[in-house]
Amino acid sequence: MNTAQLALDCVDKYGDFPAFYFEGQTISSLEHAAYGKRLATVLRERGVKARDRVLVLMHNCPEVLACFQAVWKLGAVIIPITPQLSEREVNYVLDHSDAVTVITSSELAPRVRAASEGVEGIRHMLIIGEQECEGLENISEAIANADEFTGIFDCAEDDMAFLLYTSGTTGRPKGVMLSHNNIVSDHVGQSAFKRLEERSTTLLCLPLSHAFGVMIMNLGYIFGATASIHRKFNPVEIFATIEKFKVTRFSAVPTMLARFLDTPEREKYDLSSLEIINCGASILHNDVRLKFEKEFQCKLLDGYGQSESSPTACSYRSAEFLRPGSAGHAIPGVTISIQDESGALLSTGEHGEICIQGPNVMLGYLKDEEATRHALRGGWLHSGDIGYLDEDGYIFLTDRIKDLIIKGGENISPREIEEGLYEHPAVNEVSVVGFPHTTYGEDICAVIAFLSGQEATEQELRDHLAKYVTKFKIPSRFEFRKELPKIPNGKVDRKLLRKQVAQ
Repeated sequence: MNTAQLALDCVDKYGDFPAFYFEGQTISSLEHAAYGKRLATVLRERGVKARDRVLVLMHNCPEVLACFQAVWKLGAVIIPITPQLSEREVNYVLDHSDAVTVITSSELAPRVRAASEGVEGIRHMLIIGEQECEGLENISEAIANADEFTGIFDCAEDDMAFLLYTSGTTGRPKGVMLSHNNIVSDHVGQSAFKRLEERSTTLLCLPLSHAFGVMIMNLGYIFGATASIHRKFNPVEIFATIEKFKVTRFSAVPTMLARFLDTPEREKYDLSSLEIINCGASILHNDVRLKFEKEFQCKLLDGYGQSESSPTACSYRSAEFLRPGSAGHAIPGVTISIQDESGALLSTGEHGEICIQGPNVMLGYLKDEEATRHALRGGWLHSGDIGYLDEDGYIFLTDRIKDLIIKGGENISPREIEEGLYEHPAVNEVSVVGFPHTTYGEDICAVIAFLSGQEATEQELRDHLAKYVTKFKIPSRFEFRKELPKIPNGKVDRKLLRKQVAQ
């Protein structure tokens, strides 16, 4: 099944209704569907065909949702990336993904133009917006005047739909390949699990460059929801939306919850309609959950998964009570096991690696057969997370095998930051580790040993690192040492460093 069918079925089932609210506009379901069809015609006229890769770099807006529908209708692959990426990071994704077409907004067009330098194979760079940018074609007028594309590509089960770049322990982001079957099975499984109220109003404040945000988009189609789209996360705007539309539930990451708690303006708004917030993407600390539930008088339900599982593996049914510390149990069609280092299954209560099996498990990593074999060995997706299952099948996360830092729900590779710092002429050794943070879940610390007789200030290092990674990835803390601790084989002892930094 082509994932675009979910939006088409929404119109067939629920007819014309207010589908989206966005910055003072109301967009109906028929208007949204028609725009997506006209965009598909414009893309087809510019040569986009089945299995081509289309990169989209835009803030959340109705046009981004339409990009998903248009690209999928043509059988092409969408590559949504966050506007937070630096020029260098955009350049890497453009080159690695073999994108043939780029769609962006007026405000981000200069970055796209600069990032495309030296990248071969890009046939079209397109703008949706009011302004022009040299080297890019503005297609806003073409979309307005285009005929509606009425077809939909008949996808095979393993046809790629979605290429999502997520940081890994190797430094460079990995391209997670998700098929139409991966996405539909996961999102339909979630809908059967949660049984959400049809035709309700919700929020879409998660980025559509993230698998979690895409899942919320598709659940909205399945239940005929009206979504208030937020270009960027702004707690006060969200409070106003909850009050205005009597929002009963939405999805968020733990960082957002911490920001809500840290926004005193919340007292000015009536938030009593809130009943449930589904939380995912990183660990929800129990003290944050308890404080939030007390302050906002609603229920927080955690979940578990990763981009490689499209993204959900475990969740709660809406009527279930949360088991403190647990991220729920497997959604329909998914099996969870706990395995030791040899791949042997462990018993209830035993700690080991969390492994996932089901139709939602990714096709693999683009151009990385070794990483794919390692992640999918033995027919299971090996998560890199440590946890256990209780007697009722509820999952509890206790640790991570991987060195990834999860800041605000985003996977951040220490090596990517380390490589940037190693480019500084004064740096001899560096190790980047995460430490607990009340707002982000984890924040970043760089532990550095300088070359003899050389040094640099924190500000100099931050300014240097800004050339290599986004501001969000720049460490909030720097520690300077004569040398870094090592384990017997000579590698930096990250475990010890994490413990020391946390203290």
